[in-house]
Amino acid sequence: MPRWLLPNKEGYISFMVSKDLYKKLLALAICVVYRVKEGKQNASYCLRLYVNGKYKQMEIKKLPSMHSDHVWLRYLRIEKVWGVDPFGPNDWSSFQLGIRVLDGAIVKKCRFRLICKSLEDDLEALYQEEKLQDPGLFYEIWHDDKETTTEEESHLAYKLWQFHEDDQISEEDSISSDREDEILPRCFGDVMIDLMPNFPRNDIMADFSVERYRYPMIPTFYKDILFGGDMPEEFILVEGNTISFMVSQDFYDKFLGLALCVVFSVDNGEKEIFFDIVPHVNGQRRNGLSGSLGLFDLDHMWIQYLKPNVLWGVLGGVVDFLEFDGDYLRFSLTLSVLGGTVKKFGYMLRCKQMDDDLKVVLKDNQLVDPASIYEMKFGEFLYRFLPRQMEEVERLREESKRQMEELEHR
Repeated sequence: MPRWLLPNKEGYISFMVSKDLYKKLLALAICVVYRVKEGKQNASYCLRLYVNGKYKQMEIKKLPSMHSDHVWLRYLRIEKVWGVDPFGPNDWSSFQLGIRVLDGAIVKKCRFRLICKSLEDDLEALYQEEKLQDPGLFYEIWHDDKETTTEEESHLAYKLWQFHEDDQISEEDSISSDREDEILPRCFGDVMIDLMPNFPRNDIMADFSVERYRYPMIPTFYKDILFGGDMPEEFILVEGNTISFMVSQDFYDKFLGLALCVVFSVDNGEKEIFFDIVPHVNGQRRNGLSGSLGLFDLDHMWIQYLKPNVLWGVLGGVVDFLEFDGDYLRFSLTLSVLGGTVKKFGYMLRCKQMDDDLKVVLKDNQLVDPASIYEMKFGEFLYRFLPRQMEEVERLREESKRQMEELEHR
């Protein structure tokens, strides 16, 4: 992997530039080291692009199916990413880009860099304005005659270390759309791709942190907020605010999702409830989530379903057991709630059907509380714990079916 690219395990960048500086940006370089999990035939990635926190477009593209570590490089011209003139009356705009992997990819490293013309005094102005989050994000292409630095020159510099040019998107291996809801799940169940954002297209992210960016990527039908505080008996009550359990490779292959149940109260009138979820793998921080649940003035219960890769996988991919020593990994999650008081906190683990040998290993080694494990299909889980979301799921299923029929008749 080229060392001049900046390491970024979050798979997310956010920066602010002036209109004049934007004209000097030439391209965005992305580099990911990955492999496809054994048993999976292919994998994909998804790019989401925003300007001033407002959703702009999305790209989904297949990754070459490699079962050993490979380097994938992507070169994107700036005007293709964020547009020719993404500025309103204000001479400053902020830009966000997030990348995540889908299907069965295991990510080891991710790096970004913005390729640009000579910035001269522009960086100094940014320092003075305190608007530049990471000055190292910019990679300047120098030339004896500064006026001759061009996009073509930047592309040639890029190709010196690029394995292959990947500047075009073909119909055979990609999907691009300026409306994310035009790309729906192609099947219903555990392989449903989570592409429906949690906020309407016209909403704007007020907070550009990666934690606040991630949570809206989780489908709305993965959560519900109910009046009252009777936690279902299936959830294991947690003392404190941290969930922790050990995971073997065999158990991880059966582990489909984690469901949280939080009963909270609100004192002294209506307040907005915020939360932070901080996951770790063997003590390494992974994909934090933050957001707002809304305004409340009485006790409510929040049920949230989360897939393991969303919490613990690099770029939302499969957790890499080879990254760590030992046969078992400790998965943990810490929850914080602001604006209210947590009265009860519980969890359950949704899994595929497990054989008796694996159940014996889990019990004998005390890796995880057996009472927390439920072997059930996704539809059964929704009917039992998120019944109010079934209407939305059925709508998506019908829409997916309709689109598949249209594709077959083309």
